[in-house]
Amino acid sequence: MKKTPHVSTAAGAVRTLAVAAGLLVAVGCGAPPAEAPTGEPGAGMPTAADATADAAAAGTGAPTLDIAAVATGDTVVVDHVSMADMPCHAMGNVIMGQCAPDDIERIVGELEILPYDAQAMADQPCHVMDSTIMGQCSAEDIARLRRESTILVDTGLMADMPCHVMGNTIMGACGTDDVERLRAEMRDAR
Repeated sequence: MKKTPHVSTAAGAVRTLAVAAGLLVAVGCGAPPAEAPTGEPGAGMPTAADATADAAAAGTGAPTLDIAAVATGDTVVVDHVSMADMPCHAMGNVIMGQCAPDDIERIVGELEILPYDAQAMADQPCHVMDSTIMGQCSAEDIARLRRESTILVDTGLMADMPCHVMGNTIMGACGTDDVERLRAEMRDAR
């Protein structure tokens, strides 16, 4: 059986890294970050609010989204900028990291946006009443009801379009005022 040779020398590894770095610089990916991270998770990483504020200041007219003001109650915000080098996760009502659509759906179902009371109406089918999930519920029922009852804000979707709603998701070029207005309309329609 013939063994495949591996790069085992430091010189070989350095050559490989030098070629890769040269390619990254050639395609414009070699610029150093504006601020070096401090080692603390998320340190040195711009937030989505920073990015939209920078765009607005640059005169692009991009609306400013205040994530902290919006990510409350029944509203979850997907922040595609913060902790972009980490696996997909949630901190409070903000989903961040490297998230695929399935990750976002799973996490929204896991967030306790609506509490589950196993004792309330235990003889009834699973349902939501007074912002509480109750009845005979499986884990899948609870996750489904949480997804259905959550307003998701994902400005990374259809970002080149005006702010709008599709299903339970607010998307597009949205500022805080847009989200507040659409969220109120969605709640009124329930």
